[in-house]
Amino acid sequence: MTSYTDKGEKPQRGRFIHFHSITFWVGNAKQAASYYCNKLGFEELAYRGLETGSREVVSHVIKQDKIVFVFSSALNPGNEEMGEHLVKHGDGVKDVAFEVEDCDFIVQKAKERGAVVVKEPWVEQDKFGKVKFAVIQTYGDTTHTLIEKLNYKGLFLPGYHPPLFKDPLLSKLPSTKLSFVDHVVGNQPDLQMVPVADWADEDSRAPLLWGWSLDVPLVTRAGTRRTCSSTASGQWMTSSCTPSSAPCAPSWSPTTRRPLRCPSMSQHLARRNPRSRNILITTEGPESSTSP
Repeated sequence: MTSYTDKGEKPQRGRFIHFHSITFWVGNAKQAASYYCNKLGFEELAYRGLETGSREVVSHVIKQDKIVFVFSSALNPGNEEMGEHLVKHGDGVKDVAFEVEDCDFIVQKAKERGAVVVKEPWVEQDKFGKVKFAVIQTYGDTTHTLIEKLNYKGLFLPGYHPPLFKDPLLSKLPSTKLSFVDHVVGNQPDLQMVPVADWADEDSRAPLLWGWSLDVPLVTRAGTRRTCSSTASGQWMTSSCTPSSAPCAPSWSPTTRRPLRCPSMSQHLARRNPRSRNILITTEGPESSTSP
C-alpha cells in the first residue's frame, strides 16, 4: 500500500544535494546538443573533446536553469562499450549523476549493502579545484555517478572547457522556461518492476533510494501500468508527490526522484525499449511537482 507518511530512516551521513547532470550516450553529440538548444531552449555550457585533450570521447554540455545534460559520443570506431550501448538502446541516458556530500561514506555503505561499485572514488582536478567521483551500478546498463565538489569553482567539471562555439541565434529564441529535473523514470520489463524495487528497498543495496512507494495500477488509454517510485535525500524537506502516474513517498529531502514503471499485459507487445529512460522537467519551484 502506498504510504505518504513514512520517510524511512534518516541517513547518518552522505547527503544527496540534487541532480547534478544527466549523461546521454548518443551517435552524434554535437547534433544532439544543438537540437536541444534550438528546440528546447538550452544553451551551451562546456565542452570536452580532441581540442581539450580527450581522444576517446567527445562531450557537449548544455544547461537551462538547474538542468544540465551531457551528450557524449565515441571518437573512435573501436569503442565497444559505447557502440554496444547504442545498438541495444539507441540514443539514451547512460548515467544519472547526483551531487553529494561525503562521497566516501555513501560508497562504503553501498558496498556493505551489496551494491555493485563500478568505479571506486577518485579525484580529478584542474586550476579551479578538485572534484571527487564514484560510479555505482543501478538497474540495467544505467549507472549513478556521485559527485562531491571539493571547493571546485570551475565552469562544470575538471577537464571541461568553455564551448568552442556559441550559436548567436539562440539568444533570439523565446524562453521555454524549463527549471529543473523533477524525476527520472526507469522503465522496466513487464513484471520486473517490483524485484527492482525490492533490490533497492528490502535488500538495502542502493543507499540513494530511501523510501519506495508501490502504487496501484494506473489506467490510461494505452492500458494499465504499474508504478512505484523512490526518493533520495536532497536539500528540500517536503512531502511533495509526483503526478498520479508515479506517486512518491516522502523522504527526508526528496529533490531527486526515480520512479519505476513497467507495462501491463496490454502494453507488453508495444514497440518500446523496456529500459528506456523518460525525464520529467518541471517549470515550477522545488516545492511543486507539476509537470509541464
